[in-house]
Amino acid sequence: MIVWICYVLLRETFCINVPFKTFPLEAHVASLRRMPLTAPQKKDTDGETLALRRRKVRQIPNTVTRAIGQQLRTFREQRGMTQLELAMSAEVERTRISKLELGLVNPSVLTLATICHVLGITLADLFAEINLSHPPTTEGGGLRRANQAVLDKKPAVTRTSKGAR
Repeated sequence: MIVWICYVLLRETFCINVPFKTFPLEAHVASLRRMPLTAPQKKDTDGETLALRRRKVRQIPNTVTRAIGQQLRTFREQRGMTQLELAMSAEVERTRISKLELGLVNPSVLTLATICHVLGITLADLFAEINLSHPPTTEGGGLRRANQAVLDKKPAVTRTSKGAR
């Protein structure tokens, strides 16, 4: 009787038009048990999952990310800051600062600019002692990401003057 009164009050108060008998709980639990625990992974033409292929492509740390990380650590230590103090001031996670210094992540320019501002330096100061570059894939460089477009061969560079057409 109390259940019926609560049902009527809820229906009238919130204008809910729900049947009194609801979906059986046992059937719901059984349908949940039949569902797979993880989402199906898409397969590539070679039969490996895309997630596995993505993991293969990441070649970090590399010389460039390590050099940036060493520079960040040098400037941070010169200022007498801890990773936590730098992270709090730059509004990033402390683990992100650690990964940056170890060269384990590829930071965005905006992230680097924010960290440089907190350290009281410019981006030019950060990159002043880094004399490295990363060649494109056509010249022997590795892929930077899994979905990177790759040319089969190096295109011929032809330039014409603006006046000639």
